[in-house]
Amino acid sequence: MDTLAKRRGRPPKVRTDTSATSELFTATLTLGEQELTATGTTVQEALEALTKPKKITTKSVLTVTQGNKSHSRNLTIPLAKRLFMPISQMGLAKGIALQLK
Repeated sequence: MDTLAKRRGRPPKVRTDTSATSELFTATLTLGEQELTATGTTVQEALEALTKPKKITTKSVLTVTQGNKSHSRNLTIPLAKRLFMPISQMGLAKGIALQLK
């Protein structure tokens, strides 16, 4: 029975602790003259750590860096406002993480 389960089943995942070996992610949001910076162990944590400005009235640039890798994305006013909503942060974090690989 063990051999049958091993053939059919998926191999178990081996989880490694990447937080100790990898560098921190740094998210920088530039809104005109104002610049907001935050860090985190993942892209999503870095985006969540950004402080929400009182008002977003200009286009902005979001830059995420990890070590020597960097990715910048121009955000329109509605996208910059959505950046501070939790559901949108997940999708944006996933896309940026793929670009950094």
